[in-house]
Amino acid sequence: MRVLRRLLKVLGKEELTKYIKYPKEKIKPPRLPTSQLIERIIGEIRDPRYRLAIALMYETSARVSEILSLQRKHIEEAPQGYYRILMGEPKNGEFRIVYVIKYASMLRDYLIFMGINDPEQLLFPSPSWPGEPLHPRNIEKILRRYRNI
Repeated sequence: MRVLRRLLKVLGKEELTKYIKYPKEKIKPPRLPTSQLIERIIGEIRDPRYRLAIALMYETSARVSEILSLQRKHIEEAPQGYYRILMGEPKNGEFRIVYVIKYASMLRDYLIFMGINDPEQLLFPSPSWPGEPLHPRNIEKILRRYRNI
């Protein structure tokens, strides 16, 4: 199509280019993994940081960068045993509250295991860069390992 439009412009028939339409591509919807597959992947991950990060992404539908930038001050445990998380600095500039119910015990155990009490402390600190969160690429590498399960 592009070649035909270019040819018409060279021939001085540029007004005819508006009648040339590009064919519409049918876009297939993405194939989403089943909840059983996600559960299996989460169960197979041994590192508690990555297991919790992926579990939170799954339960809250948050982006990788939103999960990795969480600090202790963003997390509040409700008396009923679930957690409320304030997702800050999202792409669209609006804050939102998400709930962690299914993986609340995993989050509770992680907070105790890691000794995360300081409100400014990152949930997923980088082992290489003090004061910085894990890099999203770390999560991508973990998920790539389980791509063909």
